[in-house]
Amino acid sequence: MISILLATLSLAAALPQGAEAETLRFAVEPGVVLHRDLTVRHEIQLDGVVYTRGDASPSRQDVPGWMSTFLKVSADDTIGEVQGGRPTRLRRRWGPCGGEGTLTLNPVQGRPKYEDRAVLSSPLRDRRVDFTWIADEGDWSRLWVRDDAEEFWLADMRGDMDGLGLLPAAAVAPGAEWEVSLETLRSLMAPGGNHLITPRTTNIFGRTMEVGIGGDYAEVLGPDLTGVVRARYDGLREVDGERVAVIALEVVGLRSIADRTSLWRLSAPPEEKNEVAHLVSALVEYGLDARGEALWNLERGHLHSLKLAGDEVYMLSVTKHGGPVVSPYETIQQSSFRGKVDLTYSVGPPPPPGQKAQGEARDH
Repeated sequence: MISILLATLSLAAALPQGAEAETLRFAVEPGVVLHRDLTVRHEIQLDGVVYTRGDASPSRQDVPGWMSTFLKVSADDTIGEVQGGRPTRLRRRWGPCGGEGTLTLNPVQGRPKYEDRAVLSSPLRDRRVDFTWIADEGDWSRLWVRDDAEEFWLADMRGDMDGLGLLPAAAVAPGAEWEVSLETLRSLMAPGGNHLITPRTTNIFGRTMEVGIGGDYAEVLGPDLTGVVRARYDGLREVDGERVAVIALEVVGLRSIADRTSLWRLSAPPEEKNEVAHLVSALVEYGLDARGEALWNLERGHLHSLKLAGDEVYMLSVTKHGGPVVSPYETIQQSSFRGKVDLTYSVGPPPPPGQKAQGEARDH
């Protein structure tokens, strides 16, 4: 309660004298269908690989190359009930979810140029889930509409695809600033939670995307996030004849570590499974600094769109234990990546029948 009061006072103090304040709230009527489209594009440079074996000094191998990847997620939510400024019941129908990427390794030290491709898809398409907000638990209950999918798939799904945590605690005028929680940022970078996007191509590149490098943010954003997300109200804009509130966003120093050991072990090719060494851990460290803006539709009472663009870094650390039985040793392989990301998330009415949703032409 104290934190909410302080946030309200700070926002009120930020109102310039004479400025008109706007109240941003979720105000969608029951029965309305909200169509959601997320697209993420990565352009990632491979920095190199560092090997450490036992007590020996690390050795570095440059791997000049480039990854270009594309990811999409879509869903339709039929709002069933709204209370206290949030949806409390909804039915979600998942649309196309998938991705693709190309990898190019440049010639170096006598090795020829190498190219690879990855294609990823999800089993969620056309499956429907009923969500109910449980206020006492601060979480959603989740139930398949039909018993045609694995029950454990529901565990990592999330009901909030509206970015409700973006909204300030009180009316704001242009120039008002506030902080956005890191969990809200997670819900915008991976709206709806884990989308079960997995590779259809059985190659190392597909495996790399599956653990989160250039892939689904639900895979790479670990349980503990650090960093700061700053928001600033920049006034009103007209989009398609409707008023939207403009919220400038800045993501500073987002950092995360995701444990991908189980997935790395399960997706190992036969030659790796037959190694003497056994896998100890596979960790993905992620970092992001980005800027963008969110638009909140004042006429319809929901998020209109989000755009983020910035610089990202990845570090994949794979640790194994093996070697001679008498004196086994530990090996650590650290692959580093850095690049640019462009994320676009839009919310609005479903496209007319017969018209493909954004990104659907690239469905796999």
